[in-house]
Amino acid sequence: MEDEIINYLKDKRGRKISISSLKHALRIKGEEQLELFNKTISTLEESSKIINLNDEVMIFPRHSCYVEGHLRVKKSGNAYVGDYLIPKELTNGALNGDLVLIATSNKMYYDKTLAMVKKIIKRKKDIINCIYLNNKLVPCEENTFINLSVPESDLSKLTNGEVVQVRIDSSIQDNIIYGRIINTTLDKNEPNYAEKLIALNHGFALNFSDEALKEAEMISEEIKDDEIKDRLDLRDELVFTIDGDNTKDMDDAVSIKILDNGNFLLGVHIAHVSHYVKRNSTLFKEAEERATSLYLNNSVIPMLPKRLSNNICSLNEGVDRLTMSTLMEIDRNGKIISFKIVPSIINSRAKLKYSTVNKLLEENENVISDQEIVHSLKDMAYLSKLLEKEKEKRGCLNFASKDYDITYDENNEAIEFNHHHQRTAEKLIENFMLCANECMAVNYSWMPFLYRIHDKPKEEELEVILDFINKNMVKIPKIKNYTNKSLQHILKYLKTTPFFEDTSDLILPTMPRAKFSTLNKGHFGLALNYYSQGTSPIRRFNDLENQSLIDISSKIDQINIDNLERYLTSVATHCSEREREADKAEAEATKLLMARHMQKHIGEEFKARIIGICSNHLMVETEDNIKGIVPINMIMGDNYVYDQAKLRYIGRGKKNTLKLGDGVLLTLDSVIVEFGLIKFSLSKKLDNHEYKTRVLKKDNK
Repeated sequence: MEDEIINYLKDKRGRKISISSLKHALRIKGEEQLELFNKTISTLEESSKIINLNDEVMIFPRHSCYVEGHLRVKKSGNAYVGDYLIPKELTNGALNGDLVLIATSNKMYYDKTLAMVKKIIKRKKDIINCIYLNNKLVPCEENTFINLSVPESDLSKLTNGEVVQVRIDSSIQDNIIYGRIINTTLDKNEPNYAEKLIALNHGFALNFSDEALKEAEMISEEIKDDEIKDRLDLRDELVFTIDGDNTKDMDDAVSIKILDNGNFLLGVHIAHVSHYVKRNSTLFKEAEERATSLYLNNSVIPMLPKRLSNNICSLNEGVDRLTMSTLMEIDRNGKIISFKIVPSIINSRAKLKYSTVNKLLEENENVISDQEIVHSLKDMAYLSKLLEKEKEKRGCLNFASKDYDITYDENNEAIEFNHHHQRTAEKLIENFMLCANECMAVNYSWMPFLYRIHDKPKEEELEVILDFINKNMVKIPKIKNYTNKSLQHILKYLKTTPFFEDTSDLILPTMPRAKFSTLNKGHFGLALNYYSQGTSPIRRFNDLENQSLIDISSKIDQINIDNLERYLTSVATHCSEREREADKAEAEATKLLMARHMQKHIGEEFKARIIGICSNHLMVETEDNIKGIVPINMIMGDNYVYDQAKLRYIGRGKKNTLKLGDGVLLTLDSVIVEFGLIKFSLSKKLDNHEYKTRVLKKDNK
């Protein structure tokens, strides 16, 4: 049917023909033929082979004003397709992620060509979440700007703050989109309402479809003999998991042996999720849409239903589990000599916690009774140190951590916020996973695959930042070439100064963000030529997709490679975007926790340091690691102005300066919990001696 339509339209030499005339010309008759015809027209349109406007079709003119692509809507409401700018009033009801046909113009806005949406070819989704506020439905998801109209009878049943699902109609009139409320997503009185709203705002579904849950229920917990017969049986080997104290979805287990030649045999055993979650299943598609599990404060919105994530796929202690094992021989210099990746079956002997392993390895506490496990852990710690040395030798970069370890009380209230610092157990697992991921990227580089890539820094921006640090903060070694090793040298030096966190935060934005890609460009930050990710298939779709590709690698010659590569390119883009949204959501949730915690302390004084400077406010972090802002008009003692060139404030009268890293004395003025906004006033700048005092006693009043 595709060939018939394309050949007929080619004969028309670019002329438009009505759908009805095309049906007549191709002698389309009967319901089956009509259904196939309509489906084929949609497929050809989605693949940019034809244009269908107002029920008139033509071959897609390659040299014309028409361009097809996915819409990217910005916070302003303006949108892009590729490098074309579509003003918000010309998006014609299209939403973020929709596949659209645009008509470009000869007009420019700065360096961008202006365009308008001519047609929505395919909605990314036809159901959106909206919150009911002040008698109006507002889309939850960021970058969704629409005039939405639903029947008044639907609105009359809603309460303020309620979140509902709205099915969008295809009809759009005068830029108004019509829809119907189909059910309630979130009630204002639900537990963790604020966190769930953050998830919805960033496009994460709270629940799985009935079909996905049914598929999960149909999966048997029992492992049958025919599932084992072609697997390496490692059930008698000493294998165990090491995870966070509250982790319930365990993707990975580890094992180690000392070989006769003195080398290590390291085993990294990953849950074989793709054995259960098959390509094109509803579970697979919903995992793809989520792209990642979302961790908000003390809760998780999983990528897969809990029956899989916490049970059937999770490498729980004392039960047989299907795995994909990477077995690596590593020498005493921390170099991988050889490896193999095989389907396997394991039975984890223990579920170990990072905190327990750290007590054993760092404090030599007798916290694990199984001496075989103790010996294995000590061998692992030794190997991990060798791998650390190898990472440093090749130029791996280590920036200051931006993550938090949060402590909760018995009421699940956050009471302590500490910057996350990797300890021995965490480093051990990270180093082993890096090795497995590198091996996987090398092993499957011959076929379509997904890589984790990180480009080189933007040298001009990096040069400006390093020059600023050198002139205004701390003298740093000069470098000629911006290589991994030269940048590593600077970071290692900065770590010896009090300015490491501040300077790290300045340098990091000059680095391109790591992302997923079908093109193997290497990973600058890890100093690796080959790197992928496949060690977290329970919580990352990219990893699940790679595992699925490994499953079909022996049959790759039977697959249309062009179609697969196109699909993987879209998966890489989607997973990168969802990862960014997850990061934003998790940062918002942390701000929310901090605001809840601080609302009890209004009027109290805090010591803090300046961690950021903008034209109208300072960003500060207290000694208890609480982040907030000081508006410029809330700095006492002088009238301050912003010095952009030196990134500081200067007092007009007394010429006092406030710059990055300075210790300051603050008073908590106000907290807006729902926005995670904490505002302080600044009473004075502290000298080094004053700031080093860890705790400021509260005023007895």
